[in-house]
Amino acid sequence: MNLRRIVISTKINLLVISVALVSLLALLPFQASAEQSKTFGEHTIHYNAFRADTLTPEIARLHGIVRSSHRIVINVTVIKKGSEGEMGSAVEADIWGNATNLNGQNKSLHFFPLREEGTVYYIDQLRITDKERLNFKIFIDLQPFSTNITQVGKIDKQIVEINFSQQFFTD
Repeated sequence: MNLRRIVISTKINLLVISVALVSLLALLPFQASAEQSKTFGEHTIHYNAFRADTLTPEIARLHGIVRSSHRIVINVTVIKKGSEGEMGSAVEADIWGNATNLNGQNKSLHFFPLREEGTVYYIDQLRITDKERLNFKIFIDLQPFSTNITQVGKIDKQIVEINFSQQFFTD
């Protein structure tokens, strides 16, 4: 009788663990979309897009952002690795790109810098409609002030590209 209770108890415990594990794995895509980044050499690009009405009124006013459920903010930060043992820091970059919806409508992105407390990040805003999916293509010049001339007489630039897709809901 005791052995039967142990077997039933073990099966219940395994079921609970399985349900918990499946629930945790189901949340991973949502967490991955919250923190998006790509590394290019010594630079890591952090990027995300979110509805503008999620910002507090004070933050939106401070940075000239229009709060609305029909507007999104696209945020990009470039972090350059620090020396060994030191944390990296945000650096200047030239950032531009576009967002295209499923109807093929193209929206240009012209990022502007926000500087505060020794850091810099770049934002832009777009209008959206409910359930709109946007495919983002963002270009980052990691050497915006480079004056190195290459052998063919062109300025040496290091431009990288980030692509991501996201659907937005206005309700």
